[in-house]
Amino acid sequence: MSAPLIQLTQLAHPLVEGGRPTAAFVNPHHIVSVELVLGAFNGADGRPMMAPTQCTRVLLAPGAQLLVIETPTVVAAAREHALRDSEDH
Repeated sequence: MSAPLIQLTQLAHPLVEGGRPTAAFVNPHHIVSVELVLGAFNGADGRPMMAPTQCTRVLLAPGAQLLVIETPTVVAAAREHALRDSEDH
């Protein structure tokens, strides 16, 4: 059975949704790794659009990534919970 999707909060991008954080729904089977990083977005000219912010990089198969505001511990716990729920049903 497929696992329930995990809701994460993407790091706010200055040009998306008025600079507010946005929701992302992730299949826990697709999470390859999580790590604490300093995330930032650069403009077309290569200059930073915002100061670097501590966030979690969630690497997804096959090769996508998300920057989210939840800690690596929270992301890992949500993944484990969702996978455990899928095994129970």
